[in-house]
Amino acid sequence: MKEMAKARIITKKSVQSVMNELKLLSLVQSDFIVNVHYAFQDKMTLFLVMDLLLGGDLRYHIARKKKFTES
Repeated sequence: MKEMAKARIITKKSVQSVMNELKLLSLVQSDFIVNVHYAFQDKMTLFLVMDLLLGGDLRYHIARKKKFTES
């Protein structure tokens, strides 16, 4: 489950981006993309129930390695 603070989303002016990402991920079902199963919220937080994929996300690995070999 991914938790996002609603205040931070609003402060960063990312509301539309988050909504677009949620809509897109809700429509796409793939073995190669993290699938969203549910989304819900409380007063402070937006929760996304997603597939569990171990090993970190691509952005993390790009920031860490900078360059990848083909293998």
